[in-house]
Order: sequence, then structure tokens, then C-alpha cells
Amino acid sequence: MSTVHIIKQLATSKNMSFAELEREIGLSNGTIARWGKASPNSKGLEAVADYFNVSVDYLLGREKPEEDQYEQQLVAMFRKTNRRNERFTKRKVQQITRQIIFSRRSFTK
Repeated sequence: MSTVHIIKQLATSKNMSFAELEREIGLSNGTIARWGKASPNSKGLEAVADYFNVSVDYLLGREKPEEDQYEQQLVAMFRKTNRRNERFTKRKVQQITRQIIFSRRSFTK
């Protein structure tokens, strides 16, 4: 996914246009759209990343948001359990959920 597309998703999630975002963070009109054809500068990327509270790497498509990491971890645990042909009992689901919650707390500290 391109940087412009990622920023578009973030802006849409806050019900704002590129023009509104550019005004809010002090970029000139049309700057973000131009990043679709030209490389963005670091100052502009940092301003967008700071505004949406994400990393520049996320804007560049190099990492996923934190929620996706937890979702991927949960899916991986379920797949690992499934490979062992274990049944997904209520107890097993609770156990996996506790592992995710524990690792999330450790990750955010």
C-alpha cells in the first residue's frame, strides 16, 4: 500500500480531507497528493505521523499498527493450537486470551 493511500485511510478515519489535514499540520495545499508521484520529505512525513500518532515507518508501509500485531499474535496462537489438533474448548480460548492480554501488557510497558 502506498504512503498516500495509508494517509488517506487515516484521514478518512477522522473524517477529514487532505486539504484539512495539510492546513492542520502546516503543509502547503496539495503536498500529500504530490507524494503519490514524488518522494515525500521527512519533515512532512513526521508531521503527518505525529498528527495521527503513528510511526513514519507505518506511513511508509513498513509496519502494521499495534492492534494488527495483537490480532496476528492471536491468530498465530490459534493456528498453533489447531496444528496439534486440539479442540477449541472454552477453557482453551480463555487460556490463549490470557496469554495475549499478558503479552500486550508486557509490550506496552
